[in-house]
Amino acid sequence: MDTSMVNNCDLSKMEVLARVALDCVEEDRDFRPTMSQVVEMLQSRDGELE
Repeated sequence: MDTSMVNNCDLSKMEVLARVALDCVEEDRDFRPTMSQVVEMLQSRDGELE
């Protein structure tokens, strides 16, 4: 991550985004989340991610 962003972002939200992104590029498509699941994952973490 760009060091200039460290004080300007919520690191826990960045971690959630990274985990969701990794799920979305899972090699086996059966293990990838649907778009509805992605939206749910992002909304269920401290409200909606901005």
